[in-house]
Amino acid sequence: MATKPPTEARHIGSDAPKEPTSNDDPLSSSIALIDLLGKSGLILAPAMPEKLLIESVARKHNITIDQAMGAYRTIAGFGEKDIH
Repeated sequence: MATKPPTEARHIGSDAPKEPTSNDDPLSSSIALIDLLGKSGLILAPAMPEKLLIESVARKHNITIDQAMGAYRTIAGFGEKDIH
């Protein structure tokens, strides 16, 4: 059985809020943080990328797998340090 919305209901739009809000629960806080990072121009990336990703980058740019991994580690800020 379908119900009708109340007659006093107003459309408030479906646009996301301009500033993320947190309801003090971990999931909302995490989503708000990720949204804020994205708006700041930052991204989250794995410390150790998938082997297939590194192999495809190496092929695309005609470099060795070690060079592709070195570039990824440099960009990620690990440089020569061991990740693990």
